[in-house]
Amino acid sequence: MNIKINNKENIYLSPYTPMTRGFALYLKDFHNITIKGYIDNTKDETNVYNPLDIDNLDIDNLIILSPNWDREIYDNLSKFIDNKKLTIITKEDNSYKIKDLSVKLIDKIMLKILDKLFKYFNIQVTKLWTNRIGEFCLENEAFLDKIKNDKSYQNQNFILLSYQNEKDIANKTLYDMYRMVFKKHKNIYLFESNFINKYFQYLLDKKFIQKKYICKIEQKSNAYELFVNKKPIIEFKKQDIIKGEKLLQKLNINDPFVCVFARDSKYLDSTFEYHDWRYHDYRDADIDTYELAIKHLISKGYTVVRIGKVVNKKVSFKHTKYIDYPYSDFQSDFMDIFLISQCKFIIGGTSGLVDICGAFSIPRIGVNHIPIDHSPYSSNKDIFIPKKLIYNNRYIGLQEYLSIIKNSDLSYWDSNTYKKLNLMIEDNTEDEILWLVKEYLGDYSYNDEDRLNQRKYQKIHLKSEQFKEVLTNIGSDFLKKNSWFIE
Repeated sequence: MNIKINNKENIYLSPYTPMTRGFALYLKDFHNITIKGYIDNTKDETNVYNPLDIDNLDIDNLIILSPNWDREIYDNLSKFIDNKKLTIITKEDNSYKIKDLSVKLIDKIMLKILDKLFKYFNIQVTKLWTNRIGEFCLENEAFLDKIKNDKSYQNQNFILLSYQNEKDIANKTLYDMYRMVFKKHKNIYLFESNFINKYFQYLLDKKFIQKKYICKIEQKSNAYELFVNKKPIIEFKKQDIIKGEKLLQKLNINDPFVCVFARDSKYLDSTFEYHDWRYHDYRDADIDTYELAIKHLISKGYTVVRIGKVVNKKVSFKHTKYIDYPYSDFQSDFMDIFLISQCKFIIGGTSGLVDICGAFSIPRIGVNHIPIDHSPYSSNKDIFIPKKLIYNNRYIGLQEYLSIIKNSDLSYWDSNTYKKLNLMIEDNTEDEILWLVKEYLGDYSYNDEDRLNQRKYQKIHLKSEQFKEVLTNIGSDFLKKNSWFIE
């Protein structure tokens, strides 16, 4: 770290995010520096202050760490504190460096050239989010669909920036599969040079070029129709299929097989050091609660494969037709994707790895889904059950939850939100997971009550701001035994 900080100074960080919390841990562990607090005008936490409170704080150095909004934050905070006390830093290759805010002569010349080129050739630039497997997959799917069906995208040229450091790519096989698709499009140019990409990213930080030429690849829940009706965009080559089938034999995985996954914190904590990922903990689940469902699937002739790259623990259940793949000698980026692409269906919660099934139109049995209005949309056969929320010692239904979260103005993608709202989270039980699997397999007899419950659920679900267009059915047995959910 080339930042000179005196451990006797009063250091504050901005904004209050998992990244800055991770940086605070880094300062404490490696430099024996304890920060005094955070400056953030959107968060309400202990030791987090509004910029309006700066005059009442003794601040020697206010450090800004925010890859996407650092300049905007700097401009805003400079209204409340002397610029000499403000420092923007960046993180590159596990090293923190001071960001140079000056625009050099060569940069000014380049900006003028790029401005003319981008305008003349109708160019938009974006950076691929390669380090998170779910976002990378879903956003690429949505982007490529727009390239195919949206005339405004077809009339533009796109430069995709992609760093090639191994640590920046969550799954090399998935990356290579999308790379092959990008290269088939005449209006997509994939830049894979670290030097060029870093310079582009540096230039794009300049306000005027960022606003005019940045294209954000976003995947929204209204992509439901895309995923439930789509044909796979990415596919394995014939030689890769042969390779994968040989590895299936070595793993003793026989067809038909299904994949199961329970999210835990091990992967992110071990992969991204000094980044505080606790805000994702609300999505965690215990793989052992899948045991009854696994036994039932095996009794029906399925081989069950637990997937994952790095996981907290082995499953206590043992059987020749149950494969704890993360602990095998054959775990690899290739097999992570191949298993999902070839399975009959997948069972899992709200997780990026499970999202991959959408790229291959593999049906999804969603368990422990949260936010509770976040239903899956990988195929038209999907079905799910949410986690349960407890407020004031009672379970709350979907309608009450939507009202609470809407009035809170808080993000439902953050563990801290549930704590702030005094919402206790309860995972699905073994029986709930088992009965959802039975329902998917057809081992459940629907009646008029079930059909009425589904209609009640969909009517309330339409009030969800972000997921109202997702029409996936919720588990009928779950609704019958938890009628409060649709009250």
